[in-house]
Amino acid sequence: MSVDGRRWHGLGTGYGRLRYVDLDVSSRGRGAAGRPRQATVRLPLGAGPRCPSPHRAATPSLRAV
Repeated sequence: MSVDGRRWHGLGTGYGRLRYVDLDVSSRGRGAAGRPRQATVRLPLGAGPRCPSPHRAATPSLRAV
């Protein structure tokens, strides 16, 4: 799967808030029988739960002894 393009929405001419981003994604199956597929996915900004970054190591919780 790859992102082929993106369009940001909500910004005016140098002002405003980002509302959402449209991503153009494509994927291709394996081998000669793999058919390419394309779709546009709209991701809202600032809505829903925040997911922790998978690249950040978890910090162990500290406990007083």
